[in-house]
Amino acid sequence: MKIVRVQNSNIRKLWPHVAPHLKKAVLLSPQKIAMADVLDEAETGGYGLWAIVDETNKNIVAACTTRVAIYPRTRALAIDFLGGTKMKEWIEDLDTTMTAHAKELDCSFIEGFGVRAWGRVLKDYGWKAAYTTYEKELTDGHG
Repeated sequence: MKIVRVQNSNIRKLWPHVAPHLKKAVLLSPQKIAMADVLDEAETGGYGLWAIVDETNKNIVAACTTRVAIYPRTRALAIDFLGGTKMKEWIEDLDTTMTAHAKELDCSFIEGFGVRAWGRVLKDYGWKAAYTTYEKELTDGHG
C-alpha cells in the first residue's frame, strides 16, 4: 500500500475515487459539514487530502483528510475524516506517514476523530456518542 498526498491540481480528478471512502465519516456530523465542504476545504488548502493506494492494482482503497489544529500551547495534526477498506494492510504505513508529516509541520501531537461506542453510563443522561478523539504525542523516542 502506498500513502499519497493528493496535490491540489489533482483533487477534482481524484475526488470521485476518494469521496466514497470519506463519506461515512463525514455523514457522522451532518450538522457540521458536508462532502461539498470537504472538497472545498481540500481545494483551498484547509484540508490535506490523502489517498491510500493498493499498488498491485492501483485502486484507491482508503482516504483521509488532515489539517493543523493550533492550540494555545501546541499544534496537532488532526485527522478529521478517514475511511476505506483493507485497514490492516495500510494502518502502519499511514501512522508512519502521518507521524512524519506532523513533525514536518512542527506538530506535537496527532489527533484523530471517529465514532466509538461511549458506553452505558452517558446514554442514561441523554448523551449520545458523536466522536472520540485519539491523540498521539510526538516526542523523542515515541512515534
